[in-house]
Amino acid sequence: MKKLYSILNINRDDFSKYKIHFAYGSKPNDRLEPLREFQRGKFKEWQEGQNCKNFEREYILSLIFYGKDKWLFAGIYSSKECIKKPNEKRFEYDTELIDIGKDFIGEIVNYHKSFRSAYVYGEKYIDDFIVSED
Repeated sequence: MKKLYSILNINRDDFSKYKIHFAYGSKPNDRLEPLREFQRGKFKEWQEGQNCKNFEREYILSLIFYGKDKWLFAGIYSSKECIKKPNEKRFEYDTELIDIGKDFIGEIVNYHKSFRSAYVYGEKYIDDFIVSED
């Protein structure tokens, strides 16, 4: 059993700089929307549009819903800037995919998500992510 942080070669103590994004579709019956965007090469753009200021940390570790207790690792992004869209209830982030974990993008991470929030603090949950061996 391998922990995600050890495969990414990130010190556990550094996860206070991370927000973990559990990406799944915003439409009621379409949880796979971000997976399709990832497959089209458009996940970064999809993730950058938010309804709230969700990424108020230095890094975003992105996981995309893949199936029951399965999440696709979509990379680690630096969160550079957040702009409130005029006359809208939306925020647009400027992010950049960083090199940490780039070789692991597309791999499956096992995690039983038992809470509603899609944006959690890295230091609270990082020990729970196990890399799939199947």
